[in-house]
Amino acid sequence: MTDYATHPDYIALLRGVCEDPADDLPRLVLADYLDENGHGDRAELIRVQVEIGSMHWARGGGVCMVPGFAPPPELRRLAELQRRERESEPPCRITIREFPTAFSVSVNPDAGMHDLPHATLARGFVASIRLAQAQFLVYAAAVFSRHPVTAVTLSDQAAYPTVADGRVAWFHPDVPSGNQPRTQRIGADLFRALAGYRNGGASPARVKWYDSRRDADAALSHAAANWGRSQVTPPLPPLPVPA
Repeated sequence: MTDYATHPDYIALLRGVCEDPADDLPRLVLADYLDENGHGDRAELIRVQVEIGSMHWARGGGVCMVPGFAPPPELRRLAELQRRERESEPPCRITIREFPTAFSVSVNPDAGMHDLPHATLARGFVASIRLAQAQFLVYAAAVFSRHPVTAVTLSDQAAYPTVADGRVAWFHPDVPSGNQPRTQRIGADLFRALAGYRNGGASPARVKWYDSRRDADAALSHAAANWGRSQVTPPLPPLPVPA
């Protein structure tokens, strides 16, 4: 199979991966399929990253192997997996046929130019993306149809902190909002998808409030991910609200 990414069997198995991003089993089934059809490198990356992902303490950097020091078995296993991850036909190239070429792809969420689209690999597929809002609206359907993305950072959007009580607000782009820059005004579709407090003032549709900047960022990420999933044909089921 020369172009697995367009094969009907692959697309059907991939749908299972995207429908339930939390489940590793569909990923491993897809890895078996790739292995059986001559794409061992791609299968290897999925299996290795799934195993690393099961080590909840493992992500956060490589393992430093000090000469003369015998690390515990779990650290030796992690070091071996990370070596295999690096050697799986570098991950930044292995998924390029499955992803828009405008993106950089790596296993490091902080990699790439911050003003260019970036995708982070985890458990064999892209798990998070960082890009401008206009780019997100263009690429969402292509991205979410091929990868189980669960986190979205809109690099040109930022919550506005109020002076009065420290809460932050996201503004609707189609409604004038005084002197606030457009970075606080998200698209109408995403605004409607946001969970959050509504302002009790005269224009409750203008703004949604959150208790912290972190809460606002998490709400926007979740809303954007579910909006992206809704653009797939047929739409993917919405992600559950994070605990």
